Amino acid sequence: MSPQQLRSDMDAIRSVLVEGPAGKGPHRIILAGANIVCGLLPLVAVPFILLGTSVPMLTHPKPDGVLIAVLIGFGFSAFFVCLALPFFLAGWGLSKGRNWAPVAAIVAAVLNLMNVPFGTLISIYTFWALAKNKL
Repeated sequence: MSPQQLRSDMDAIRSVLVEGPAGKGPHRIILAGANIVCGLLPLVAVPFILLGTSVPMLTHPKPDGVLIAVLIGFGFSAFFVCLALPFFLAGWGLSKGRNWAPVAAIVAAVLNLMNVPFGTLISIYTFWALAKNKL
């Protein structure tokens, strides 16, 4: 056995033993992108909520309803921003290969079950990838 062949065999063994994100297949990257897109969807509503609660207030100001309309708009906007955070964390963690990313993906998948039909499909895909240890 030549030294080049021995070195080649040792490199092959090392590549099999060292398992990184590339060895897991494309599932990690697909789910990272899907979670980031799912996180962007609630944020699309935020400007419309803020606009919808401020325009009527500016056109017909009433002293009693001004504060309530602003609080309702900011409350709904904060809710949608908080709803988007788990998706962004899961997407970022999966794309960077963090150890906590599968847990964040489970949290995002549970939240995504309510988004029929695409969110449900992404959730099923997440649970399948976790069950098969593909992440």
